[in-house]
Amino acid sequence: MNAFRRFTSSLKDKGAVQTARLVVKYIGVAASRAGDHLFDLRYGTDTSGVIEVDQIKVDSPNKRFAMRYEVTRARPLKKLLQRLDPDKTGVFVDIGCGKGRVMMVAASCGWRRVVGVEYSHDLCETARGNLDTFRDRTGLDFEADVVEADVVDYDIPPEANVFFMFNPFFAEVLEMVAWKIARSVAAHPRKVWLIYLYPECRAAFDGNSAFEETGRHVWGDCEFIVYENRDFGGPD
Repeated sequence: MNAFRRFTSSLKDKGAVQTARLVVKYIGVAASRAGDHLFDLRYGTDTSGVIEVDQIKVDSPNKRFAMRYEVTRARPLKKLLQRLDPDKTGVFVDIGCGKGRVMMVAASCGWRRVVGVEYSHDLCETARGNLDTFRDRTGLDFEADVVEADVVDYDIPPEANVFFMFNPFFAEVLEMVAWKIARSVAAHPRKVWLIYLYPECRAAFDGNSAFEETGRHVWGDCEFIVYENRDFGGPD
């Protein structure tokens, strides 16, 4: 069905008001996707594309729980980080960082230290090259550390306060990630945010008593669920 037929069908089935809302949504999605295509052109990076799990070379028993690599759209993430405005003196951690785009967006939003955890050697190398190029192009002063490791073996730094995930794993691994973060917070009390894009396995966090959902944010077809830790006794 072409765009005109979809439009006329929506007018008939849903009415003018609802159709107008859908048109605005689709225009926003199209603009966001167009902006993402320009991201790599603007910064000289290589972050786009989709890599299926069976194309990723890695020796890990958790590969069977992994999702494919797909880039996070920069514009919706930047809007969310600006809306949440967490403490940027901490460390931003991207779990399953792929080619590093989320780390670049976080750096552009003011984080001075960003960390990416990725178990694919090839993706780690690509991410490091992208971050160097991005730093040279933008002149931003930030520290970036791409850690080549299985996330279940990653030692969370006590300064880490924002954790981002673009649906990187099935629940079997995400449950372990949730408990690792919870134990880190218990050992080093602090306010933390968990940002989960396209939350297909959100039960891993919904079922963890250390965290509570504090927001659902949608831009076009990007859905983010935000969690914060409960019973934080430190300063706001």
